[in-house]
Amino acid sequence: MTGGLLTVFLSPFLLADRSATATPGRILGAATAASLTVPVTVRSGDQVRRLISRPQYGTIAEALGQAAAGSSFEYTSRGSSIYLRRFLNLSNDVTGGWQVRVNGVLVADLSLRSLEQGDQIAVERQSP
Repeated sequence: MTGGLLTVFLSPFLLADRSATATPGRILGAATAASLTVPVTVRSGDQVRRLISRPQYGTIAEALGQAAAGSSFEYTSRGSSIYLRRFLNLSNDVTGGWQVRVNGVLVADLSLRSLEQGDQIAVERQSP
């Protein structure tokens, strides 16, 4: 069995950019993308509050956490599933519960769907 060492030398003349003219190009990706903004409408009784969330990771739980800023937002996690437990100091219990809808579709497990630009979230307190 024989072994050897291979040495490669690249001339600075081969590595130099010899073009004197600029070439057109485009920048794609995050440099041209806008941050995700998702409107959240919260209804509890006669009170309606609207705000714009900016979830960095595009999750419903993150958007709800921003909507509940200064108040409570609690959830239960079972495996990879996330279920709303308490929102704006009101628990899901015998007195009522919160329903979360994304684009009008009821979402029980907050981890099932990622948010996209143009999505809208509605959170509504339902009485029994």
